[in-house]
Amino acid sequence: MASNSILNSSSSEQRWADQMSRMLKKDVVIDINEVGPSVFEVPKSMSALKPEAYTPQLIGLGPYHHFRLELYQMQRSKLAAAKGVLKPDQILNFEELMIHGLKEFEPTIRMCYNKYLDLDPNTLAWILAIDGLFLLHFFNTDPMHKHNQDHFSGDKLKNDAIISDIMMVENQILVFLLKRILMTSCTVYGDDTAGPSSPLEGKKEPFSLDANHVHLLDLIYHLIVNKRGPTPDGGSIRDIEFSEKELTFYLLVINLNVNLEVILRNLVAYEVLSAKPRSTLEFAEYVDLMSVIIDDAEDVRLLKEAGIIQGSLVDEEIGNIFNRISY
Repeated sequence: MASNSILNSSSSEQRWADQMSRMLKKDVVIDINEVGPSVFEVPKSMSALKPEAYTPQLIGLGPYHHFRLELYQMQRSKLAAAKGVLKPDQILNFEELMIHGLKEFEPTIRMCYNKYLDLDPNTLAWILAIDGLFLLHFFNTDPMHKHNQDHFSGDKLKNDAIISDIMMVENQILVFLLKRILMTSCTVYGDDTAGPSSPLEGKKEPFSLDANHVHLLDLIYHLIVNKRGPTPDGGSIRDIEFSEKELTFYLLVINLNVNLEVILRNLVAYEVLSAKPRSTLEFAEYVDLMSVIIDDAEDVRLLKEAGIIQGSLVDEEIGNIFNRISY
């Protein structure tokens, strides 16, 4: 077997053959123009300068990182969170209620990943069910509440690390799967879950499972790039402009926190990897613009005085981040 093959054992070969057979026999129609990869493995050429910004450090979600040895310590917390979503009878009948339903989507699920998944349908469905339930629970629970300390240790640093990992492009869970899991579990959360704050705005946005977004990172990306509004009190990067008459640059207000660099890097990676031919890399261009404007801590101080930059990060660290991630 070739050293660069996607298959690494005879069992891998059999799983591949079984998968091809199922996809040929299954009565399913998939429009390849509408269903394409949206969860990407970040190439080393993009991640080499800071690989830890693209690789989960605490919790692996989805098939790329679920079984990584150094992340598997969180499996007990995932299962505890899943139990917090499910009713006792749903736990007893979990495989019939949840796993069998997710397996029906196997061809579509595999098309959403740009990397071959060397997993059988049952294992893939279990990964997505457990991780999806964890994600729904996390966004609808206060992890700092005493009742939830067994899940998240009541530790703000751990909470920040989880949010950082959730925002990584390789760690995304598809919205249509979350919606299926939500419908099956019949939880009280509703269709809007409380997603994390956009790094360029100071408020949390509802993560609607009915919205036209493939996953959480896609939602954050479109909030930043597409949303229209008055600058500098809101809006998107498309509202940025320079007034020659006023000699004034109108920039987007950005609220920066400890996860800034991870979120910016993964947004750029997602934009580049999902870009259609001849499309404009608007977010990467925005990062480049800010990297030109911000050279050092003094530039950050001036932007804070103008109300453009808000948040808890110190001036020097903000300057260093934008200089490290220029493209």
